[in-house]
Amino acid sequence: MEDVAGLMCGMRDATNSKDSRMLERMAHKFKGSVANFHSDSVATAADRLESFGRCGDFSSAAKGLIFLEKELSRLIPALIEFGNDAHTMLPQASGPAVRSVPPYHG
Repeated sequence: MEDVAGLMCGMRDATNSKDSRMLERMAHKFKGSVANFHSDSVATAADRLESFGRCGDFSSAAKGLIFLEKELSRLIPALIEFGNDAHTMLPQASGPAVRSVPPYHG
C-alpha cells in the first residue's frame, strides 16, 4: 500500500504541474499496483487517469483524482477487514516452524 500512496502523490503532482507524460506513467504504475485487489472501480479510474495523461486533459484528470481517492477510501477499509478476517482464520503454530536437520556426513 506504500506504493499506492506514493503514486497518488505523483499523480497529483503531475496533474498540478500539467506533466502529461508523468501522469500517464504514474497512473499506469498505479493500475498495476492495485490490479491484485480486484476492484473494477479503482482500476477503471486509474485507466481513465492514464488516458487523461496521454491526452493532456488536466481538468478531467483533477476530477478523476477526486473520484479515485473516493474509490480508494472505500477499498482500503475492505482490504483491512479482509486482512483481519484472514489472520483470524489461520491455524496457530504449536511448535517450531522448521525442524532442525542433522548435517550430512557422507
